[in-house]
Amino acid sequence: MIPWARSRRMPVMAYSPLDQGRLATDPTLAALAEPLGVSAGQLALAWVVRQAPHVFATAKAATAAHVADNRAALDLVIPDETLAELDRAFPGPRGRCRSRCTEARRIGSCSTLLAYVSALSRLCRTAICYRTKLEVSGR
Repeated sequence: MIPWARSRRMPVMAYSPLDQGRLATDPTLAALAEPLGVSAGQLALAWVVRQAPHVFATAKAATAAHVADNRAALDLVIPDETLAELDRAFPGPRGRCRSRCTEARRIGSCSTLLAYVSALSRLCRTAICYRTKLEVSGR
C-alpha cells in the first residue's frame, strides 16, 4: 500500500496505531521497548511515524500524559536490530483477512494495506479491518 500511495503522492492515515490500546500492553513490544527505555506504546507509535512523510498517525491524546508519551515517541530512534525484530514479530496476515476490507481487496493486498494502516497490530482482527480507513489528500 505504501509504495502505491507514494507513487501517487497520496498520504495514508494510520487510525488507531496502537490497536485500541492493545499494543500498549503487548508483551513482545514491551520486551523490545524495555532496552530502549520506552513503553510498548511509544515503540509502536515511533515505528508508524517513521513511515513519514507518507504515513500519518492519529494517536489518543485525551490527557496530558498521552500527549507527553506521544511526543516522546517522536524522538525515539529505533535501532536496526529492533526494526528487524518488529518486522519478524508483526509480519501482517499474509492473506488471512476475513473481513470486508474493500479498499484492500480493490488494490489486491489486505496484508500490505493493514500492515501500515493499523501499524503493529495482530492485523486483520475483524474489528480492526472494519475500522481501517484510507485518507487521500485532495489536490
